[in-house]
Formats: sequence, structure tokens, C-alpha cells
Amino acid sequence: MNNDDVVRQSIVEAASRLFQRWGIHKTTMEDIAREAGKGKSTLYYYYKSKDEIFWAVAEKEIKEIIEEITVDVNREVDAGDKLAAYISINIMEICDICHPLFI
Repeated sequence: MNNDDVVRQSIVEAASRLFQRWGIHKTTMEDIAREAGKGKSTLYYYYKSKDEIFWAVAEKEIKEIIEEITVDVNREVDAGDKLAAYISINIMEICDICHPLFI
């Protein structure tokens, strides 16, 4: 992983924490920069807007969910068990996403 990838990753991870805590509308670019330990100009060097950072966060989380589903489904032999694993992971991920909304 090169330096640009490391910086992008730190920005996305910081934004992810803040979006989960405060939501996208209350989180500012300054908040993300501070959380990532970067200057705001660094954020704008890598991402044009907060929306672009949001989509990078979403893409990262979707990839992680797909990897988790793939591992769990491939662990099963029977088609019914594969389907059950797939559904189970999806329900857990939906609950993880929705849980903060109901607190």
C-alpha cells in the first residue's frame, strides 16, 4: 500500500466513525480532518466533497460485507445452508446499520 492509499484509508476510517456517531449531515469536513489527523486541504486533495468521502465509506463497508458473506457461504456445503448463511449475514448487517437509528 503506497502513501496515498494510507492517507485515503485514514480519511475513510475517520469519516466512517464520525458518520456513525453524528450522521453525514452533522459531520463536517473539518471534523473528518481533525479525526483523521490531517489538514482540511489534505481531504480536498483526495476527495472533492463530503459526499465523495461518504461514497468511499459506503464502498468500503459493502466490500467488507461481501467478503464476510463469501467466507460464510463458502464454508457451507449444502445449498440450503449456504442460503441460510447468506440471509443470516445480511440480517445481522442490516441490524448493525439500523441499531443506532433506534437508540
